[in-house]
Amino acid sequence: MRHKQIIRDNKFNSFNINTGKNNEYNCYGDILTVIEDRFKLMTSTCSKTLFIRFDLRFPENYLHEVSNRHVEHLYKMIMDKSRYHDYGVQYVWGREQPSKERHQHYHCIALINGNKCQNYYSFLKGVEKSWNHVLGVQNGEGLVHFCDKEQNGIIIKKPSKASTGSQRLHQERQFQETLNRCFHWASYLAKECPQNIIPLGIRRFGASQLG
Repeated sequence: MRHKQIIRDNKFNSFNINTGKNNEYNCYGDILTVIEDRFKLMTSTCSKTLFIRFDLRFPENYLHEVSNRHVEHLYKMIMDKSRYHDYGVQYVWGREQPSKERHQHYHCIALINGNKCQNYYSFLKGVEKSWNHVLGVQNGEGLVHFCDKEQNGIIIKKPSKASTGSQRLHQERQFQETLNRCFHWASYLAKECPQNIIPLGIRRFGASQLG
């Protein structure tokens, strides 16, 4: 897949982005735009947005699979559940495979209506169960990495409509700081990886439909 724009700075529009500890890598502008559009949608329509980051992997001895059909199947299951519970999920995934000898893996984010769901762990346990089902494995513990060494399941809360004065300024500042923090973490999905192996005709990333 060809990318129209390479971001060689640690800024994208109004956001700081993850370019490594020493600015050692660039980011794809088209993926950053896709991420930004979904952040804008969720934070404009929900008073609370639950941000979740996770990774998907295949078992080491799993039959080599070139396509993205497994991750696409997984997200169909996630979206079916989202519609049932009215979670309003938006998602983005990025594919990475730095070596021919290993399976690709996927870096993912989910943005959820935080008024409907605030438990990231429960959501990811559901993802884990669905991923095991997609892969046809009985015990796939560890194939979904919960990315919670420090913190996951971050609530991005908009300022209260009733707030005024200094309270309003504090809430706006807190909202912007949390939004920036989550976008910085999400921007890892857009990392340029020169050694990444993407077969011809296979997508490098995918995302939910807006609206």
